[in-house]
Amino acid sequence: MVFGFSLIQGGDYYNNKISALSRGIYIYNGDGNFYSNSINYSGGYGICVAGSYANPDFSGTYTGSERGNYFDSNMGNDIIYISSGSPILGYGTPSGACGYNIFEGVPSGYFYIDNNTGYSIQAEYNYWDNGTEPDDLNFDGDIDYLPYEETEPAAGTTWKRNMAHSLYAELLQAYKQHDYEKVITLFPQAIEKSADHVLLCPALNRYYSSLRNQNALGIQEINSILTPTSPDSVHQIARRWKIRYYAENNQMNSAEKLALTASKNLQFERASLLDVLYFYARFNNRDGFERIKKTLVDRYKDDTILEDIETAIDAGRFDTDTLVHSEHLPKSPGTKSMPSSGELTLVNYPNPCNSTTTVRFTLPEAGNVLVDVYNTRGQKVCTLVDEYLLAGEHTLQWDGRNNFDSQLTTGVYFYYLKFKDQVIPKKLLLLK
Repeated sequence: MVFGFSLIQGGDYYNNKISALSRGIYIYNGDGNFYSNSINYSGGYGICVAGSYANPDFSGTYTGSERGNYFDSNMGNDIIYISSGSPILGYGTPSGACGYNIFEGVPSGYFYIDNNTGYSIQAEYNYWDNGTEPDDLNFDGDIDYLPYEETEPAAGTTWKRNMAHSLYAELLQAYKQHDYEKVITLFPQAIEKSADHVLLCPALNRYYSSLRNQNALGIQEINSILTPTSPDSVHQIARRWKIRYYAENNQMNSAEKLALTASKNLQFERASLLDVLYFYARFNNRDGFERIKKTLVDRYKDDTILEDIETAIDAGRFDTDTLVHSEHLPKSPGTKSMPSSGELTLVNYPNPCNSTTTVRFTLPEAGNVLVDVYNTRGQKVCTLVDEYLLAGEHTLQWDGRNNFDSQLTTGVYFYYLKFKDQVIPKKLLLLK
């Protein structure tokens, strides 16, 4: 499959012109703010969102630098396909709305938005096909597309954000700015004022994600907002975050058992099983992902299940590649695995890492050493060491910050040791 670009981490993505053979933008369990982009052709979906923990925001503003995105109708499939997650395409009030994406038209035989999450996706204040009100037949699943824009949004670079002053809107803005502590503070206030708000589901996903980024997510925290009167969608989102918690804490049996629990909503069950499949692939548990794959194929006969299975396995295997093998880790506390004399080595632990990781390297002789960290786009984000060092073992700490002392987002990073005419590349997974 050929994508315009794919994403498993957050960031701002704007002023891109995207054409692709398969999918314009592919997001798996990633965040990100998307505005001022133009998707002019895709042989498949314009945007594909997958993974229960995906929280991308495609909402622009009518006046501000973050204008909406443009989608033409020349797609080979749905313009936006959502397997799971909580993407946002528009919300607010007339005096302070976000959205303003332009959908030139709906591809023949397909949908503007195909929503398979089991709960509503917010897509208000967008401009559909020359400003006409779209038909329900243009959408699949629960899409909140009213009110809509009758006048085509203006273009330009002099826009200024004018957000709605609600707690939910403030929370979403805080998450965009990676202010996770503020999200954690605002969510209980927001849900106390309105427990059935249209933005409850995307806000809840971002609340759980913020707790995880602050190392404060546990089963007790996931359950803390649940009440007997909470909507079914809230219980199901909490259920899927429990699956993630169990999986990331080496409790795959509990994760699988929870995913297989009967649900009132088959779309929730489908998404939960795909989450477990992803983790089995990530941990290279062939028996596990073959078992869940068979369950999915047997239970679901829709047109996209095989593609969703392939997507979950591929994403999991990509993350598997970022994990170091056990022989690279210390044998026990206080015990070092020493290289043979004259060997150039490089390793970091723990990997995946959260707040800090230790980078250890050995030099066969004295000389100039350079250790740089790069993101997946090939951009250098940090230099860990650039100096003349003596032969022997050296260690240093990296706290996940770039050269400007800003905290980097969750994702895959590459670090390189350059010594004389030798270069050693390594991968690490940063979890925040």
